[in-house]
Amino acid sequence: MRIRRATSADAGAIVAMLGRFMAMHAAMNPWRYVTQEEPAVAFRRALSDPGERVLLWLIAERPGPGGEAVGYLMAEEEAEDAMLWYPTTVVVHDVYVEESVRGGGVGRRLMDEALAWARQRGAEQVRLYTDEQNLAARARFAKLGFVQTMREMSLRLGGGRGPERSGGLQD
Repeated sequence: MRIRRATSADAGAIVAMLGRFMAMHAAMNPWRYVTQEEPAVAFRRALSDPGERVLLWLIAERPGPGGEAVGYLMAEEEAEDAMLWYPTTVVVHDVYVEESVRGGGVGRRLMDEALAWARQRGAEQVRLYTDEQNLAARARFAKLGFVQTMREMSLRLGGGRGPERSGGLQD
């Protein structure tokens, strides 16, 4: 498996995987995951014109000429925030691996590359978010040393209450 920085030439492959990633999350929790923009538009905009954002896009592909893309990772550097006491942080926004190769170490290799990038950037911590229902991802992140530090709570304005979920607040 080859891990490399994504380029605009990878847009088609990443957009296809991004669509599957978004559908997977929407199936887990449709109340939480709402698509605001077409994946292709969002990816091309973020890759070609990140503005002030410092982004890392990685792609995992099978070796050989024209290797098939089988995963991607998107991370972003956040500056230190003295008001919130955050040290310099890298946030891993997306890690996606195609179902056909899950369990084969692709996600681990993507994360290893992202962690190395975070260290090179001088980050003091790496943060990520995963759905409470995504037990496989939570277990994999825990094996890498991630620990739960916060619990997100959401309120949809104008849309009523979210679903009742185990471990959540109940009336």
